[in-house]
Amino acid sequence: MTRRKRRNNRKKSAGFIIPKPLLSVLALATLLSLSYLWMMGRCEAAGQRIKTLEQRRTDLHSRVLNEEYKWANMRSPRNMEAALRRHNLVMTWPSENRVVRRAAPEWPAGHEEFERIAYAQYGGTHMNDQ
Repeated sequence: MTRRKRRNNRKKSAGFIIPKPLLSVLALATLLSLSYLWMMGRCEAAGQRIKTLEQRRTDLHSRVLNEEYKWANMRSPRNMEAALRRHNLVMTWPSENRVVRRAAPEWPAGHEEFERIAYAQYGGTHMNDQ
């Protein structure tokens, strides 16, 4: 009988051996690079959203200014009289003795909170007599 030689196959490895510390450093570097790319993508998307919202704000502001200009034009005395004629309404402006003028409330200096409350109660609009 021939005797077979037993070989220890545990020490043999088929393939490339990578040291565990190097593998952990590579995994950490990969994780950091992927998180950096993810963060950059989020920042880029936020920048695009900000740019879009700023453009929309600019457009809305110009529309508001345009509408305020139109409204101011419509309220002019000449346009009011033209609108009254167009709708066949006979109206005249009140005489000076029929106009009641109110003074704005006077608050002590340094009481901005009272002024803000008064402005809110007043309606937040400025009235001009012309």
